Amino acid sequence: MALNMKRTIFALVLGCFTLALSAQVNWGVKAGVNMSKITHLGNLRAGFHLGPTLYLPLRNGFGLKSALLYTVKESNASDKNGHFSAQYLELSMMPSYTLDVRPSQSLIFKAGAYVGYGIGGSRVAYENGLRYSNPFFGAEAFRRFDSGLGLGVGFRFSRIEIGIETRFGLYDILGAENTSLHNRTYMLSAEYQF
Repeated sequence: MALNMKRTIFALVLGCFTLALSAQVNWGVKAGVNMSKITHLGNLRAGFHLGPTLYLPLRNGFGLKSALLYTVKESNASDKNGHFSAQYLELSMMPSYTLDVRPSQSLIFKAGAYVGYGIGGSRVAYENGLRYSNPFFGAEAFRRFDSGLGLGVGFRFSRIEIGIETRFGLYDILGAENTSLHNRTYMLSAEYQF
């Protein structure tokens, strides 16, 4: 069979699979505020998140919720002489359960995992009236990779979902021998499903 014919058949099968899957998947967009910190190093500080979401309904109220978020995680330094700002792309995959309360109103419970990759950020310190800024990620700074577990609950009415979520970083973002540091994030979100 010619190479062009194989490509055409593959494209048709992929297109049919995509159409079948997209008929069942609900797409959306999510935005909100974060309160985050780095364990053993800082205190809570506000940031934000934004990105596309999808929901794949399965059976009997169960489903899979996923999001690809651009998120800014901020943390105040423990000694109050600086702060940390890290920008991540995070992908979450969370099995969920939807409990219908009334027609077009539901409670949603979800738990799962996330992975993140650091794309930017800074470490800012203040000393003797001067401001010093260094990159957050790099050879002499924090690791770019992050992963952990997430828990959340939301209330959906019609196409809008308001939810709270917490994410517990399990991966050591510092990588030093005697100290391990993890991200902790608390999120308040609004999501619109198309």
